[in-house]
Amino acid sequence: MSGVSLSAHLFRDIADDPPGTFALLRAAGPVHHDPETGIWFVPRYAEVSRLLLDNRLGPRSSEAATSDLDPAELATVTALEELFRRWLVFDDGPTVATLRSAFTHSLNAAALREWQAQLTGLAAQHATAIHEPGAELVTSFVEPYVTAAVSRLLGIAAEHQDPVAAWGRELVGYLALDRYRADVVATADRALRDLRSYFVTTYLRDGSGPLARRFVDLLKSGTADPEDLLAVFTQMLTGGLEPTCTALAHGMTLGTDDPQFLTAFRHDPPAVVDEVLRLACPFHFAPRTALADIKVGEDVIPRGARVILVLASANRDTEAYDDPDLVSQVRPRRSHLTFGRGLHYCLGARAAREILRAGLDSVDEAFGRNWPGVAAVWVRSPSMSRVTSLRIAT
Repeated sequence: MSGVSLSAHLFRDIADDPPGTFALLRAAGPVHHDPETGIWFVPRYAEVSRLLLDNRLGPRSSEAATSDLDPAELATVTALEELFRRWLVFDDGPTVATLRSAFTHSLNAAALREWQAQLTGLAAQHATAIHEPGAELVTSFVEPYVTAAVSRLLGIAAEHQDPVAAWGRELVGYLALDRYRADVVATADRALRDLRSYFVTTYLRDGSGPLARRFVDLLKSGTADPEDLLAVFTQMLTGGLEPTCTALAHGMTLGTDDPQFLTAFRHDPPAVVDEVLRLACPFHFAPRTALADIKVGEDVIPRGARVILVLASANRDTEAYDDPDLVSQVRPRRSHLTFGRGLHYCLGARAAREILRAGLDSVDEAFGRNWPGVAAVWVRSPSMSRVTSLRIAT
């Protein structure tokens, strides 16, 4: 451990200033034990990249995450925690492995080709709102476009898109908590009940397209029960909506703030899309549990400890990237860790890239040669960044 001074309230500092606090964590060493929470933070690219593939780190432990709640509070989060425990990103059981394989196949390039062909039209349709005087671009363009794209991918009927997206955002609100809040928990719990009802009674009956058929086939074959499939559906929904909205808004701000961005994007869109994802990194952390003692640098993370692999910090590590805060089209393709690595790699990574590219293309077409400045308002928690407002600067 170096002589770098870190606050006793690390989570609060991350929420207040993520880049600055992550830089302090990287300077302090390859791993940092936070005495206030008992969590081990791993902030550097080399260690995060390696540990994402280390089978001695298991998925997030629900018991550890809720250990500071009293019995009454714990009772209110039981249903939510049971849902998240089944998410593919948080579970390693045999059913999960089967589901991960099935849906990986459903989200490969060939399976997404028809949906991908529809994105340009969806993006252009929603980008017409960009020129409306005083338009709030999150609510008039970013969220409607991303909602339509994710809904089309999942096969959600148009009349159900808005309520389903709202339920998804309310679940993300719970995931973003760094302390118990009864109002957020109650809202998320109600959203889960509504989403479960929709999924079982409507989606499994009326959902259209390849992904919806995959859910139905897996249920009919007895491969998974409705709760397992609901967990996959909610993970795809929430992972597709909020993070992609954040990345698209971040890309729009880069297009107005960085003079090299537009030149680079027009020359090599896929490379710049990956740079946007690297810099945005909406989910800051990959939470894990140590299944054995693990040596990192000169420290040993003990078995049973909570571990946070700080993806957002690793993505800006100067040891891994020259000028990490700038967009570059010549970095190694897809080297960033926004989607994780290995067993828990994000299933929707390919879809997110396509949504982001089509969205930025439509913005470029709507704004023309020189984009106007945009002013963004962000809400940050320790675990994630979310955009709440985006307006053309006046």
